[in-house]
Amino acid sequence: MRFFDYIDQDRIVFEAAAAEAVIAEVERRRAKRVFVVSTRSLTRSTQVQDIISMLGAVCVGHSDLIEAHVPLPLVAKLAQIIGSARPDLVVVIGGGSAIDSVKIATLALTHGLSGEGELLRHTAAQIGSSDKLPPYRTIAIPTTLSGAEFGVIGGGVDPESGIKHMFRAQYFCAATVIYDPHLATLTPPWLWLSTGMRAVDHAVEGFLSPDANPFSDGTALHGLRQLALGLPNSKLNPDDWRARSEGQMGVWLAAAGLGRVRYGASHGIGHQLGALAGVPHGYTSCVLLPAVLAYNFAVVGNRYAEISSALGGAGESAVAVVAKLVARLDLPRNLHDLKLERSLLPKIAQSSLANPFVQANPRTIATVEEAMQILEMAWDGKYEA
Repeated sequence: MRFFDYIDQDRIVFEAAAAEAVIAEVERRRAKRVFVVSTRSLTRSTQVQDIISMLGAVCVGHSDLIEAHVPLPLVAKLAQIIGSARPDLVVVIGGGSAIDSVKIATLALTHGLSGEGELLRHTAAQIGSSDKLPPYRTIAIPTTLSGAEFGVIGGGVDPESGIKHMFRAQYFCAATVIYDPHLATLTPPWLWLSTGMRAVDHAVEGFLSPDANPFSDGTALHGLRQLALGLPNSKLNPDDWRARSEGQMGVWLAAAGLGRVRYGASHGIGHQLGALAGVPHGYTSCVLLPAVLAYNFAVVGNRYAEISSALGGAGESAVAVVAKLVARLDLPRNLHDLKLERSLLPKIAQSSLANPFVQANPRTIATVEEAMQILEMAWDGKYEA
């Protein structure tokens, strides 16, 4: 028997002004105590200040204690700050790191966890999905294309070991997602486009997943079509809110399987590239996805033609089509471009083997040598199926 779980998310608001949409959602949900979380860069923006101002006395606090790759000690501190305000609704504004930080902080508050050590005893690998009800739900206003707003998983890094740990709970997905394409134009082009490639990665690895199904296939392929349109348009004109909206529609579709169909090695090895080398997740998808497609060709290559067609490259190799899109967006094409120390590759390979996405890769990756095949291709951007 096979099945597909829908997420506990009841509304997507799009082509919206964030502040007005937040107020409407607060009223709809009859929230009385709203806490706002944003990235440091966005805290200073007019849009975030408008949200806080319009909430008035209903806003019981604000924090911008967010860092890339979600270090767990910082998440534990964020949980304390949120918990002390006793909110009944949290609004998070930012990209994947901000949204995942709030997810894991919510898990900590739901289970009464304090400190990084207790969090590490509640990873998905140890307790599976958390069904205990949280003290509040979340409204997400994404400013990148990471897709974290749809995920029932969240990742955080243990700085001591350098390992990214996954946490899981059904309430991790945002109850409401608000897509404001005008707010999105504040996101620097490199971050927008690279997280757009992360969305492409979601769609491609979801389509090739052992858990793929008609619903996730349909959303993945149409998501790729939207992203193939919106990302180049955003590259040409970063201030075009319509192009940003096309990207938002693309990630909405591309991330439909996030946390419900298992992804593969591009995500899994990418987690360790981020944790051990500080590589932004969008960049990990740029350099790893073509290499992983080449590695997996012998097992799932019969599905590659549909990927190529959806990305506008009918008749071409999917590996080449993805690599050309990365080049067209002027994003890093190989690990060498990222100034990574080559001597770090074996450690990344070794630490990747325990990652659940690496373990779910269509073609088996059970040894350091097999993981290194992908990393070697990604090192110089030369792909061999």
